[in-house]
This record gives sequence, structure tokens and C-alpha cells, in this order.
Amino acid sequence: YETRQTSDFSKGLDDWSVFGSKGVGVQSDGVASVLEIRKADQDWPAGAAWNFPVGATGALKVDLKLASGFAGALIGLTDHFSVPWDLEDGFYNVFDLPIGADGQLLPGVKLSTARWYHLALSWDTTRRSCQIRLDGKLVGTIADQRRSEGINYLRLRSLADHPDGGLLLRNVSADVSASWSPAAGSRSAAQQ
Repeated sequence: YETRQTSDFSKGLDDWSVFGSKGVGVQSDGVASVLEIRKADQDWPAGAAWNFPVGATGALKVDLKLASGFAGALIGLTDHFSVPWDLEDGFYNVFDLPIGADGQLLPGVKLSTARWYHLALSWDTTRRSCQIRLDGKLVGTIADQRRSEGINYLRLRSLADHPDGGLLLRNVSADVSASWSPAAGSRSAAQQ
């Protein structure tokens, strides 16, 4: 019955799946605990998956920083579990948001290294779209890759071919309460 979930990494990675990966772990950035995802070994993948309550509409928010030497990552929202290092995730995620090695997030939107950004992804599976906000400003909308009844997984995976600086995450949250409000009407009843 929960509709919200948060992760601040203060208790480690208990609610994250990182098995089979190298270069994924919790560290301190001097202020808070953060999740680091970086390609640490050329022969090993680096990825993490986080499960949260399912919702046809919802929002995922995260503070994100690209480290110096960042060489690319994939952010995926999806409706099923697969291993964190799944190389096919880009085909099966509902929404894919790659970040290029140069920091390119969307056309005309480029992230700098060594700076924290507040990234918000707001999806609606009925409309088959996901709005992308960066530091509170709408910077684009992406379409789904396939139909889904609801989103309940965040997937993050390094796209680097060789060891890189990676990225850092802190204060991850998901809210799908709009999917289950009385205003959601028959959709709520059908999904229960």
C-alpha cells in the first residue's frame, strides 16, 4: 500500500541491487552518504537497480553529479527486475535516458562535471511520456519504448568501455501517490 520511497544511502545499499558489479558502493562526499557508480574494471560491469512502489504516473527525483573523467551512463525507468549489469536493459526499459560521455543529457542540455544537479523524471504510462526537469526547469520529454501499466524500478548502468570517474547519487525518492488517489478513479481499482 505504500506510494512513496526514499533512499539517502545513510544505511548503505540494503534496498539496492548491485550484485555482479564492481565500482558500485556508498561513500561520503564530505556532507552526506552518496552512491558511486563507476566503471572500475574494464572486464566488469557497473550498475545498480532500485525497486519502489508501482505507479502508472509518478515522479522520481535524485541529486546527481558527474565525476571528473565520467564516460557515460544509462538511466532507465522500467516495470520489471533484471540484474544491474543487464546489457539488454536499454531495449527493455520503458523509458531510457542516456547521459553521453560529454555530459549530453538531451538535445541542448549538457551536464558539467563536479556539480550537483537535481534531476526529476515524471512519467505517465497512459500518455506514454516522461518529463525531464533539471534544477526545477523542464528541459524535455521522452517517449516510452513500449507500453507499460506502471513503473517500479530505477536502473543505472555505466556505459564506459574503460575505467572512468563515474557518477554520484544522493537523496533518491519516488512518489506514485497520484496513481492511487481517488482522482485516479477506475485505474486505481483496476490496478489493485
